Amino acid sequence: MDKELKHDLSRDLNRVHQIITRALDVSIENSDKIIKLGYPDNDTKEGFLNYVSSLFTVIDVHHKLEDEVAFPFLQDRFPLAPFNILDKQHIEIVTKLREANNILTKLKNIESNLILNDLSKVLSEIKNLWHPHIALEEEQFASKEIMALINQEEQKRLAAEFANFSKTNAAPDYLIVPFLLYNLPEEERKLFAENLPPIIVNELAPVVWKDKWNSMKPFFLN
Repeated sequence: MDKELKHDLSRDLNRVHQIITRALDVSIENSDKIIKLGYPDNDTKEGFLNYVSSLFTVIDVHHKLEDEVAFPFLQDRFPLAPFNILDKQHIEIVTKLREANNILTKLKNIESNLILNDLSKVLSEIKNLWHPHIALEEEQFASKEIMALINQEEQKRLAAEFANFSKTNAAPDYLIVPFLLYNLPEEERKLFAENLPPIIVNELAPVVWKDKWNSMKPFFLN
């Protein structure tokens, strides 16, 4: 009999933090590189724009999931946690994200170093807001406390609710799923994949969808 998957809500959320943190660094680094050297080819341009667009979608959906699903549940278990500060931080990041999406839309239509510079600047501003935000979240909702206060049945239910929320709100799946998987190192990727249907991990992402996301590959981990 297969060993039942042990859920850890804290590590699931932190794994998404890890994905976003890496993708912010990669996006800033490559924005600056493209400003200096230009796009080496059209595939790289497509991949970079899809990568940054996927990053913005993942940040947006992650925060909506916390606002609409995770935080309302956690407030009952962690009544002293600073949800007012976390909510304020979300608003600050979402405001910058809106600005970033407007810049990205321009960049998709006009190839310009000035617009790329604006993108790099706003990405850095998001990064500066992002790190203190996730530090506070990870301190407040550490794995030890989550495991002590929330039983496995509840965590399993919440994991399914998180997955359904993400599936409904994060699109297109053929870009977002590979973005999530391949911004993680191999061991973390395997743990993340345990929460996904096997057909997505074994067939759709690596085979059926590959032509659609392959241009992002230079920005992914192996």
